[in-house]
Amino acid sequence: MFKFICLILFPMFLSAFEDIPPCYRDMQTTFFKPELVSQAISTRVGYYQQQNTWILITQELTRRSQNIPQIVKFKADQFRPSPLEFPFNAQLASQILFDTQYELFSSVLKSYGINDDTDITAMFNFIRGSQEPMLRQCLGLPPAP
Repeated sequence: MFKFICLILFPMFLSAFEDIPPCYRDMQTTFFKPELVSQAISTRVGYYQQQNTWILITQELTRRSQNIPQIVKFKADQFRPSPLEFPFNAQLASQILFDTQYELFSSVLKSYGINDDTDITAMFNFIRGSQEPMLRQCLGLPPAP
């Protein structure tokens, strides 16, 4: 009887634990690398502020990125099962992460007067394009099309 109960409860017990790979954890808080953010902004520098503003934007992104793990967890918990719990759902977890990062990036840029969504998306895609291959490889996902 004990073995039967263990067989039933063990999977439920495991599903309550987060199964987040280290590379995913790292990407949550280090996605906005200062050199990538500066490069991304410089590609759209035609009418944007001086470089000292870029530093402020980078600092704000770094500071606010520390909240991304909590935001991602909250969003992931809206799914059943959560993509962050065992077994880790790399595809959905990655989408939640990138959506959250885009929202943060857009919010910070808009707070500095950069409001053109096309430019914001292009800058974010530059940053994402530089980092996504490493994350996809680490998570065992196929290369992006």
